[in-house]
Amino acid sequence: MTIDPLDLAALRAYARAALERAEKATPGPWKRIGILIGAAQFCVAEMMDGIDTGAVPLEISSAKWEQQMYNSGFIAAARLDVPNLAASVLTLCAKLEQAHVEVKHLRDEIKTYENMGLI
Repeated sequence: MTIDPLDLAALRAYARAALERAEKATPGPWKRIGILIGAAQFCVAEMMDGIDTGAVPLEISSAKWEQQMYNSGFIAAARLDVPNLAASVLTLCAKLEQAHVEVKHLRDEIKTYENMGLI
């Protein structure tokens, strides 16, 4: 049975692109906040950069308030999640490549011992 290896080059490219996007964004951590202005509810992922803050407003709708809170929480958490997960992908790719090298080395050793009649 032949198993196709993971496309590590594609995984690395995806992780590097995510890290590049994260480096260009306002530094984290971000936080989720809800704002009520008159009858309108806003839900935002607030960017904290130590100097000033910005806010990314999501859909203005009291009927979808709960979903907006989930969305803004996701956006705020993604600011740190994405670069951390992308770095983990790069680390795991390197470890998997190293494991492939070690397995190849062990297979070569087994062949050598087989050719010598030792196994």
